[in-house]
Amino acid sequence: MQVTPVVNYNNKFRPSFQSNSRVVRDKVGNLLYRNTTNFFRSDLNWDAFVRFLHRKYENASKVNTYCFGCSDGSEPMSLFMLLKEKFPHDNSKFFPIQAKDIDNTIIYWAKGEYSSLGIYDYEMINMHTGQKFDKYFKMSKQALGEDPIPVKKMMDFNRYIQYSVGNISHGISTIPSENSIVMCRNFWPYLRSNSDRLMLVKQLAAQLRNNCTVVVGNYDRSAGAHKLLRSVGFIPVDDIPNVFENSPKSVTLW
Repeated sequence: MQVTPVVNYNNKFRPSFQSNSRVVRDKVGNLLYRNTTNFFRSDLNWDAFVRFLHRKYENASKVNTYCFGCSDGSEPMSLFMLLKEKFPHDNSKFFPIQAKDIDNTIIYWAKGEYSSLGIYDYEMINMHTGQKFDKYFKMSKQALGEDPIPVKKMMDFNRYIQYSVGNISHGISTIPSENSIVMCRNFWPYLRSNSDRLMLVKQLAAQLRNNCTVVVGNYDRSAGAHKLLRSVGFIPVDDIPNVFENSPKSVTLW
């Protein structure tokens, strides 16, 4: 679908938003980037997830948090905001979040001071943070009631989220084997073949040895991610769909 460019925000850019897909163009219509994500994506029970993380890593002094396929940063920012609000005195161990995507352009924009949100994003951020949207983002006055909403980031997200270009297939070996969280959500169908997906879960099982968590998405089910994770010993977390933890005693790699 062609999206008509609209007026930019503070002479930066004014992205266009349709459903779960953002198409971002500059003021003359050139494509800057596109993604297919949003804040607090509904295929994860975020509140239950952060409670689980807080309980699981209660005695850990440092937790290594990774988000692969991070796109424009919606998911790592969602996790950051929720940990900040739910556990204000016990969240620093989870930061910085290492957020990676294979797209140079989208990482560039994720690091930036300005962004755009859909109405859904605005509502979800308010719901999960206790109506504290303004703590994290500032709307342009002209944008009230509009969709998309051009915003300025009021929080120094880059202090807590380290964005870089990276591919999960080449990055697993750098993840610490203990007390690590790996979010790798809703990109499994884009892996080239089932053998690539099988190799990925084997690498995850080999690297994540103790007290680790893997998070996928509903879209990944069509690529067999859930079944593959179970086949190498990851166990679904009760009552939190798409979240798995490792069981070192039962891991079978080959």
